[in-house]
Amino acid sequence: MKSTSVSGIVLSGLAIILIMAFSCKKNSTDPGTGGTATVPAVFTANYKTAVTLSSDGSFVTLKSNGTPNHLTPYWGVGHPMYEAQTAGHTLTPGIIGTQNYVMTVPIAPAVASTHEATSLGPIGMSLNGVAIFNDREGGNVPLDPNTILTFDRGGAHVGPGNAYHYHSNGDFTSKDDARLIGFLRDGFPIYGRKDTS
Repeated sequence: MKSTSVSGIVLSGLAIILIMAFSCKKNSTDPGTGGTATVPAVFTANYKTAVTLSSDGSFVTLKSNGTPNHLTPYWGVGHPMYEAQTAGHTLTPGIIGTQNYVMTVPIAPAVASTHEATSLGPIGMSLNGVAIFNDREGGNVPLDPNTILTFDRGGAHVGPGNAYHYHSNGDFTSKDDARLIGFLRDGFPIYGRKDTS
């Protein structure tokens, strides 16, 4: 990984790279919902049209409905972007529902002197507007093998409120490359993992 705030883990035989993120700042509330300053090019050049961007000069506000722009079984049978789940995998209950994500990230993130584990729920936003979650599930427990088997090819599944979200790299964010995936709430970018062997 390129960012010190994110690391990847390869799980035995599944070749799933889990996203484990650690916040570089204590939990804080979002400072606002944007403004009229120019949004930096690193955001405008990379975020897809599904994400609305605004800035107040110090922070960029990302707004999205959280739906992916790629194939997944979580669209549900009959949807144009539906595909069957990978053989041997299962599905969580529900299909993709629209969300109302508003994430405000600092333009110039700084590494804090103390670190803490991220909380449950969205810890960042991918370039296509899908929320990025950490390596934990409800009850704040680590992802277990049965949960990992509910991931689609995108490294995602549907959770409470029909919120589709990524837990790991997948075929649609980064696959053995170092591409930008999105930004974490602390403002640091998250990149894919490139194996160098």
